[in-house]
Amino acid sequence: MGAIVRGAIVLIACLSGTPSAWAQDARDVIEEKVRPGDRLTIATRDGREIKGRFLDGAADVIVLALEGSETRLRWSDIDSVKRRRNGVLLGAIIGAGAGAATGIPVAMLVENEHGEGAEALTSMILLGLGAGIGVDGLLSVDRTIYDRLSQVRLDFLPQRGGGGVRVTLTW
Repeated sequence: MGAIVRGAIVLIACLSGTPSAWAQDARDVIEEKVRPGDRLTIATRDGREIKGRFLDGAADVIVLALEGSETRLRWSDIDSVKRRRNGVLLGAIIGAGAGAATGIPVAMLVENEHGEGAEALTSMILLGLGAGIGVDGLLSVDRTIYDRLSQVRLDFLPQRGGGGVRVTLTW
């Protein structure tokens, strides 16, 4: 009977420590991938969805700006975080490259006909640049940067004269 009681105590101790481990995990992952001003959509453990701009991450809470006010959430209450960024740099690079690729043959043709090939190449690059920025700006999507996964993990901790078991549950 003593072994069962000790096992139950170990299990309870392990389970009571998991929320702080989750909070540390969420904080580490989110603070690594988020900068102040990023737009976030946070799903909480009680089913709410909160949209706001990331302001700061303190030791025990995350601070978001929502419509002129601040909201604080505990790290352990976060189930998932999505970040929206309107990055137009990649679209600009691809668009300028596509404009140059199509503009070189056009510039050669125009140069042979009218002698204004440089202007035609510049126009094609600027047209591609504008199209790339426009498409990239319109296609911004929310990307999940943190999601609490459902899993059970069992770790056996052998020690001299006995051992222990660590159970980690996430959902």
